[in-house]
Amino acid sequence: MPTPPLSLLPPSGTAARRHLAALLLLTLLSRVLLLPETPFDVDAVLLTRGVIDFDPTAMRPHPPGYPGVIFLARSLPVAPGTALRLVSALASVPLVFATWAVTRRLGGDALLAGALVAANPVAWLYGITENAYGLGAAGAMVTVWAALGARDRAGSAAALVLGLAWGLTGAARPSLLLFMAPLTLWAARPRRWPALALGLAGPTALWLAWCASVSGGLQVYLDAVATQFSWIREGQPAHWRLHQTHHLMVYLAQAVAGAALLLPWVRGVPRWRLVGLWVLVPFGFHLLVYVAKPGYVLSYLPAVAIVVACAAAPQALRVAAVLVSAGMFLLPTPINIELDPTPKRPYAEKTPEQVLRSELSFLAMTSLGRTRLQDEANLAYTRLLHPLIEAGHTVILWQDRWDAALADHHLPGAEVLDSRTPRYGVPVQGIRLVVLGWAEPEAPGFTLKRDEAGYGAWVREVSVDDLPLKVGHLELVPAY
Repeated sequence: MPTPPLSLLPPSGTAARRHLAALLLLTLLSRVLLLPETPFDVDAVLLTRGVIDFDPTAMRPHPPGYPGVIFLARSLPVAPGTALRLVSALASVPLVFATWAVTRRLGGDALLAGALVAANPVAWLYGITENAYGLGAAGAMVTVWAALGARDRAGSAAALVLGLAWGLTGAARPSLLLFMAPLTLWAARPRRWPALALGLAGPTALWLAWCASVSGGLQVYLDAVATQFSWIREGQPAHWRLHQTHHLMVYLAQAVAGAALLLPWVRGVPRWRLVGLWVLVPFGFHLLVYVAKPGYVLSYLPAVAIVVACAAAPQALRVAAVLVSAGMFLLPTPINIELDPTPKRPYAEKTPEQVLRSELSFLAMTSLGRTRLQDEANLAYTRLLHPLIEAGHTVILWQDRWDAALADHHLPGAEVLDSRTPRYGVPVQGIRLVVLGWAEPEAPGFTLKRDEAGYGAWVREVSVDDLPLKVGHLELVPAY
């Protein structure tokens, strides 16, 4: 039987309305008051570059480009990095609200489901940093809400709205067009697929046209997307499947933190076809094909919250579940990965204690402490390297410390190379080479520059008389 339609909001003046308002306000404040100062990772910097000069084929940001995120960030009258963090923070509100609305429609504890998502460490992290996952998850959650409405209502209007929500979600994270397709097609039913396609076509055509126009044509843009995916698949380490499974299990542990306490009370999955089509496609892709960050699971994380919120768990345990989720975000990280290379070593080279500390550090990667350590590292390296920069004369080689893109973002005037660069041409006047790495370069003549906290870099002047010179995988040769 279709679920009878409900008003989107509880009646005015009721406790339910006040509780919802308080939840949404706390969600927003818990993001806005904790925004970092600097980019969280390489992808954050690439997004920032995209706000300044959008071109996915030039890695501003990397394909497919996330045009919806770029568009909204450009609409805010603040610096590009700050704008992206604010977009993530603001996206947390519709994410939580749509979770609340779907749970209420399914007859569950809507406040609990919303609180579990609001307090979740993965949702929290991607609500304060520059990324496309937060806005994409908000769009996915609104699409689920629209899918529920389309399934339960006759007529083409609901299918049209569903298509519109689906298309706008794709503007934030184009991969969600694929991941949400089974759900939206099922919800609209075949006879209303034309209305669904019409709603989808509008926003999709707009963002595709924008991406094509800045890329030099639609074919150029699509080729860049295909190349990006093939590069990801080709550059995988040994034991790829074990590596992927390990990452996905840790990300899921972070994603279901707190909610797992309520799983023993689950006796069934409400609207199991809807939940299954929503979750199984992206989960299967992440398990069998590719997963890189906790943000990948954010688009279907609310499903867990909704399922457990429909279970008859004791009230005290419901409160505990929310507190455990929030506590995961406050986990201390036992390793500062910018100062300690232990997590990057092969498992065979680690002692049992180092393995444990590395795993705990990995689990805490979605914590507030991790974002603070990243901020600290970014600012420390900036202070350390800034005096070494001579515009037009300095080359920074990133080997295994600090992201090359972060260095490029914070240190204008220096040319930045990453560890995969095979060759660099040194001009007649020579260069100052700064190497960011744990170990001293094998080439002679480097001096270690280190600050009080332990952040360091290797520096040497390179003249044409020193050439050819091998530094890691990089070969320095004359430019003429």
